[in-house]
Amino acid sequence: MAALCKNRLTISSDDPRILKSVGEAAADASTGFLQFLCPMPENVEELEIEVLPQLPNEPKSYYWRLDNWGCRSDVSFQFDHVSNHEMRVVFPTDYSPPVGALQHGARVYGFRFRLLYCEPGNCFCGIATESSHQECEFTLDRPPIEEGVPQELIDVFELNALYEEFLADAESERQIANQSAPENTVGFDPDDSGLRKLRFADLDEAVRDAQHLLESGYVRQGNWSLAQVCQHLRLVQDPSVDGYPGWMSLFAFLRPAMRRWLLPKLLSGDSPRGIRTASLFVPADGLVDEVEVNAFAKSVARLKSYDGQYTPHPAFGRLPRARILQIHSCHAAHHLRFLIPQTSDTDAHESK
Repeated sequence: MAALCKNRLTISSDDPRILKSVGEAAADASTGFLQFLCPMPENVEELEIEVLPQLPNEPKSYYWRLDNWGCRSDVSFQFDHVSNHEMRVVFPTDYSPPVGALQHGARVYGFRFRLLYCEPGNCFCGIATESSHQECEFTLDRPPIEEGVPQELIDVFELNALYEEFLADAESERQIANQSAPENTVGFDPDDSGLRKLRFADLDEAVRDAQHLLESGYVRQGNWSLAQVCQHLRLVQDPSVDGYPGWMSLFAFLRPAMRRWLLPKLLSGDSPRGIRTASLFVPADGLVDEVEVNAFAKSVARLKSYDGQYTPHPAFGRLPRARILQIHSCHAAHHLRFLIPQTSDTDAHESK
């Protein structure tokens, strides 16, 4: 299910005939409101679409709509507040607001509009008119007003309540995490799977664990060596500073579901196994443990010292700084648990 962008639209004109025409078009589901405002060419599949990146299974019409309408699908509705010079309505769109279609329609038909929108799942909102567009991102790391979100948007979309809900969820997640395995312990799962129970308070503990594995030697319980695990962790966390590939944002509509399903599992140490790794995050073969452990340590130091805003996580969206660091710490524990330090306990376990 797509994430919904909430839209509050006001269209005005000194000519009642224009409003009547726009209102009738909005109610016509057979044509679609956005198609009326900004018609998609019939030969769209033959056009060169410059929106990048593009998924091979999506038609060009999909990208044309994103580029020209601002959202991926059309809408129809009836304005619920109508006068001679103004119409108002509240309606949802998939993931993003239809700013492009409205601005095009305003130029063609001569109406004025004011659109307030908010997509709370991915933490962005804005105000658009026929001649301007101001968009804001918020992290819920602090009250929305402190992040520069206009008070009008805070009031209309109840962002202070969303902030309080986020704080409550964060506290709940913290309690769940504290009820899980003790921090940085070495042992075997009750089902004798051979994996360590790991929980790192921060990424520095993950670095120390990797360094300990390098010194003690280790037994693999998975497919990757220590070097490969460390390179994978670095490849995943470096984009928090440098930015993730643009194509990953095409799946942003999944983030609310991922926050509800995957994030609590990851933070509680119950990250599911068998999820396919994107090719750009797959480590190379033939790596040297010492080199990659040192590179991982440098990556962690760089990540923690970075004083800018972290890039939105490809699976979970824009999150507070502390949560991004916590996600990377849990991700490190998930992978390092597959490497067992060589000790007498390990030997006893291996002999079973």
